[in-house]
Amino acid sequence: MSIEERRHWRKLKEGNSAAIRYFYDAHVVGLHDYGLRLGMEAVDVEDAIHDLFLDLYKYRHNLSDVEEPTYYLMFALKRKLIAAADKKARQLRFQVDSFPPAFPSREEFFSLFEEVEENERVRKKIFQEISKLPDRQMEVLYLRFKNDFTYDQIAALMGLNVATCRTLLYRAVKQLRDNLQDVVVAKGFDFYFEK
Repeated sequence: MSIEERRHWRKLKEGNSAAIRYFYDAHVVGLHDYGLRLGMEAVDVEDAIHDLFLDLYKYRHNLSDVEEPTYYLMFALKRKLIAAADKKARQLRFQVDSFPPAFPSREEFFSLFEEVEENERVRKKIFQEISKLPDRQMEVLYLRFKNDFTYDQIAALMGLNVATCRTLLYRAVKQLRDNLQDVVVAKGFDFYFEK
């Protein structure tokens, strides 16, 4: 944690509302992205983030010092989302889609198709391959490379041991490397996909 974050965390514990704003502004986008990657609906993620920051302020006097606020907030958000999903599952026994998906017109389809460039094909192929990964492998990949979390932090967040996290990440990267051999890999992933 930076010196500035330590100062803001201390101010938050003292009841300074500007400190809660600081953490909200610094982390809301990442928290929202993480909640969506867990497969939650955007409205549920937004509600959980809102509740998280309300609770953070409401129970500020009970907060302990933390080493990494991002990790703390993501862990707390995941707990809130799981609780909300459990509550929603109890309330809704069946989910019915009331409208069929909207399809673009023929002209719109071909117009969109013509605009697609090679880099879009590559990006699409990478996302397709990532979406084929099991959920836990996707989550480990996201936490490790998007948030730069340590294996210890990932293990605690996912409720796994460190060795399992390493194995999940290894298998995810190996599967992506094997399935993306024919694709020019986007910058930043070269190291992980080179043989």
